[in-house]
Amino acid sequence: MRLLHVLQPFFLFATGLTYFLGAGISRYLGAELHWDWFLAGLAWMASVQLGAQAVFGYFNTMNTKQAQDQVNKQTSKPSPSELRLSGQSVLLIALACFTAAASLTVLLISQLQSVPVVYLIMVLGLLAGLSYTLPPFALATRGYGELILAFSFGFLALALGFTIQTGSMHRLILMIAFPMVVLLIAMFIALGLRNYARDSRLSIQNLVTRMGWSSAIYFHNVFILSAYLLVGLAALLGLPGFALWAALLSLPVGLLEIWQMWRIGQGGKPNWKALTINAAATFSAMAYLLAYSFWTH
Repeated sequence: MRLLHVLQPFFLFATGLTYFLGAGISRYLGAELHWDWFLAGLAWMASVQLGAQAVFGYFNTMNTKQAQDQVNKQTSKPSPSELRLSGQSVLLIALACFTAAASLTVLLISQLQSVPVVYLIMVLGLLAGLSYTLPPFALATRGYGELILAFSFGFLALALGFTIQTGSMHRLILMIAFPMVVLLIAMFIALGLRNYARDSRLSIQNLVTRMGWSSAIYFHNVFILSAYLLVGLAALLGLPGFALWAALLSLPVGLLEIWQMWRIGQGGKPNWKALTINAAATFSAMAYLLAYSFWTH
């Protein structure tokens, strides 16, 4: 298994970005920031995520070896400099990550003492990671893994970054989490389309193969538009004006992504690299601009 498939650097970036956004909202609302809690919570999220990704990589490799062999025949061989890991190495990485998460859990409990909402989010994060990877659930291989990831990156990381500083929830978290989750689902659809033909041929279950090509393109565009409509609705419910405008600054990137997807739906030649970059940029731009606006107000 390739090292980058275990690390998934963009997933770590997405988690860190929304976690940072949550901490920024707590600062905006007047909470005193505890940087030791901030770093411990971020390390906990990263440890659980890396551990879950490593376990998924191990089981997915073991259970779909025949399909993977067929894929390898159709793809170029990795360069000699590309680091590959054995199954045992991947399991050791997972064990190390979950051990680190357990240690950080003890540390956070001792520091935070009685903060039920933080414990609830941590339990949900652990359950999400385990249900994503481990049999008999293994939702990542049943077409629902992208929904779990969107929930984890868009809501759980955001909520943990906020509650670990405040000890309570706030309506601003939900106002921002809904657009984040919807944009992440759209991003995963865009990323999944590139390998749709291969995944369908090999009977690999993911969100896009479950939806079908045409439906995936349609709902991708609906989800992006819905994210910005949710931001507008949040403004009516009390989202600060500076946050509204910060989120809307990413709208041109989202519209460009919709146009790219529309062209593909009309039979145009896909530029998968551009679509991948654009899909990641739409989510990242909104999350970053919101984080910047809350940290500077």
